[in-house]
Amino acid sequence: MGKIEAELKLDSEGNWEPGDGGSPLFANGPVTLHDAAGFDTEQGAYLVPELLMAEVNRWVETNGLARRDMRYLPFSGPGKERTIPFLLQNVVVSWVDQGGVKPKSKPYIGKVTQTLEKLAVIVPMTEEVVEDVAIDLVGLVGQLIGEAFAEEEDRVFFAGDTVGGDPFDGVINAAGVVTVDLTGTLQPEQLDPLAFDIPTAALAGGKFYMHRQTLSAIRTARAAAIAAGDDEGAFIVQQPTVSGQPWTLWGYPVELTDALPAYSGAQADEVFAFFANLQKTCVYGEKMGIRTKILTEASLTDSTGEKINLAEHDMIALRAYKRVGYVPVLPDGIAVFQK
Repeated sequence: MGKIEAELKLDSEGNWEPGDGGSPLFANGPVTLHDAAGFDTEQGAYLVPELLMAEVNRWVETNGLARRDMRYLPFSGPGKERTIPFLLQNVVVSWVDQGGVKPKSKPYIGKVTQTLEKLAVIVPMTEEVVEDVAIDLVGLVGQLIGEAFAEEEDRVFFAGDTVGGDPFDGVINAAGVVTVDLTGTLQPEQLDPLAFDIPTAALAGGKFYMHRQTLSAIRTARAAAIAAGDDEGAFIVQQPTVSGQPWTLWGYPVELTDALPAYSGAQADEVFAFFANLQKTCVYGEKMGIRTKILTEASLTDSTGEKINLAEHDMIALRAYKRVGYVPVLPDGIAVFQK
């Protein structure tokens, strides 16, 4: 242990001093030290950090629910808008007598407009950092950008608010959705999809979308005492019996996302979760995916207004942007839960 500690530590100046009789092995490299215990310690301090920094430890968020669960329709051709038709009213049929005049009817088709908006970021870095680090820094930054895009898409497409400055009203704020008012303590029976005022056809393939703390509040609810003298009944929502199996509520899967507000933190009359088959009710679209470019001679303006010339400062920058949008096409099949 003494040898390991010696290899990992530097002095107060960030350098190593030769010990009693130690001599440099390399002019600019490790030296051999002799500690009080009498054994030689080869200085590996210049090498160990590079080995340890070959990985950046971080939490990998499980975002991208919107792009995964919504119906995907890629944009193509010119323009940033497109119209998507939907059935507004079906054909009406009637009973007639023998030889009677048959009624006339027709379907009515409505349309919604889907618009693209742009997500973008520039990440500047010095060329020395790119050259010296032991990891593929540009590759890591590209991965982080993709994850950040997915996180922001989930936030806006699920809980966005145009009044608050977002480019879209998310699912819980969309016009035409069905609101389920919850009163009193949150109970599982309040979230029975069969009681929602949505079309029966909207139940197939439906899922609950909520914050993990909301699920925690639901799954801790207990039934009434099942026998005389019982203090507590069984939990109403049972945990999965198979490892890795998702939670379900009344037989429908539960998707957890931090993009939605938690029930405990929601204000009165605030929507905090929803139930929907996003494949049927919402359309996600993008044009050409994420586009990236490495800049080497650009002039950038930082958050303080200062100008940064990449060429003058031996810097590069990774620029990335994405044009993406979503739209609810059948909002009457979405049930949102209001506190």
